[in-house]
Amino acid sequence: METLDCCSQRLQEYEKMKRQQFEYEITDDIDNGPNDPSDEALDGTFFHQPKWFRVLKETYGYRFQTVTVFGDDKETVCRLSLCIVKGIFGTRLVSLPFSDYGGPVSRNLDLFRIGSALSEAIDSLATEHTARYVLFKSTSPRLAQILLSRGFKMIDNLGTYVVDLNRPFSEIESWFEGDVRRRVRKGAQDGLEILNERDEDSIEEFYKVYLGDMKRHGSPPHNRRYFKWIWRTFGQSGELRLVRCKYHGNAIGFALHLLHKHTALFYMGVWPGNARKMGVPAFLMANSIKSFSEDGYRVYDFGRTFCPSGEAAFKQSFGGNYRSQNSLVRIYDGDEFLEQSNWKYRTLSNVLRVTPLTLLGKIGPMLKQQLE
Repeated sequence: METLDCCSQRLQEYEKMKRQQFEYEITDDIDNGPNDPSDEALDGTFFHQPKWFRVLKETYGYRFQTVTVFGDDKETVCRLSLCIVKGIFGTRLVSLPFSDYGGPVSRNLDLFRIGSALSEAIDSLATEHTARYVLFKSTSPRLAQILLSRGFKMIDNLGTYVVDLNRPFSEIESWFEGDVRRRVRKGAQDGLEILNERDEDSIEEFYKVYLGDMKRHGSPPHNRRYFKWIWRTFGQSGELRLVRCKYHGNAIGFALHLLHKHTALFYMGVWPGNARKMGVPAFLMANSIKSFSEDGYRVYDFGRTFCPSGEAAFKQSFGGNYRSQNSLVRIYDGDEFLEQSNWKYRTLSNVLRVTPLTLLGKIGPMLKQQLE
């Protein structure tokens, strides 16, 4: 039988072990080995896949650095991939650019020690790159609480609306607001049609509508190559669905969805002014939700959304439940991160609204690369 002193010594050793920080390493680019960050055990999202990282790298040439945290048994317990974004607003470390989700993925154990190791690694990278701030698009709730105690701040106005598809569509539809149901009925009566695109040529037509929509918003567009890389990477594997809305044979709106783990994520919608008046946004969204419900998907995720906003009100009108994304930022230089309310951003937006489409297609992607 152990003595009281022996038990006390074991307890002290256990407490000391708890206080010890997990080890971490920082590597360039991404790892395609067995500890792939999209691993189920690490609870990765569509955007944590190495294939998505390659789209970002091939399109915009971002340099990636990955923090891997190891547990006591040297097994990966957390991974974070950061893009080094440089431009007119300084250097930022972002996980992940142009993604609705990003940030660390981790096993749900000993998060205090994970958070300690992760924050030390992030401080090191921020110092190395003289970064203004580090931004996570999303974080698990429990890990977010740990990081808040280590200098991070919550971006409270970012979240998503999620529709549960595990029920008959008639029940899902009953939660749509009355105006949505009315617009869907009227759209069908007016001759609006829905078509799932099957070939890469569709990207060309999508891009024409997209470019005009970005000008209307005063937002710098991606280049055409970005969408072609997305299609080539995810189109053939069934991880992408581009839904077209047609009127009298002409495309007047598109909805681009990314598919992963029984979730259909609304990534992007484009529709010109006249299409909005005809109710195309509601028609596209409602029919997309119906289609994914019938195809056996469990969740329809409306993606990263600023709340409150007109966009948030539109997404909420489909009966989705609001969910915080626990987006986090740690600022190292200055007192704010890049938001659309920034005066420089607003000034640039006003200029883009009057820029000819041909010129916008050339200079827009160069700005897009720097602004995320």
